[in-house]
Amino acid sequence: DLPFNRCDVLVCDGFVGNIVLKLSEGIVKAVFQKIKDQLTASFWTKLKAYLLKKPLLALKSEIDWQEVGAAPILGLNGLVFVSHGASESKAIFHAIKQIRQLENQNLLQTLDLALSNAKHSLEKPTENLESKENR
Repeated sequence: DLPFNRCDVLVCDGFVGNIVLKLSEGIVKAVFQKIKDQLTASFWTKLKAYLLKKPLLALKSEIDWQEVGAAPILGLNGLVFVSHGASESKAIFHAIKQIRQLENQNLLQTLDLALSNAKHSLEKPTENLESKENR
């Protein structure tokens, strides 16, 4: 489901998460290399590649981890982001851009409010059940 954007959040331990990330990065890199090899194999495929250049670059940009830059670590009382160990200037630029955007959107306050609301909605059925038992 991950490559098809069927989930917004994946919860796992750090070891499994790292394996998922590294495997995904490797597959994307291998597929793009194979596409490049095929599209540069002859004069005619190079000509076809020229026609496909814009959509291929758009696709690459969409799935490039450097365009995201960093991911927030949730569950802490502050904004903490982790970047790829191989991050260079492009990834760091996008990480800082993302951090500023999430800070301006009050990420911590939004999460705190959402979790507080979820906690209250989970407590209400229990309160109703207890009050019925006491009647």
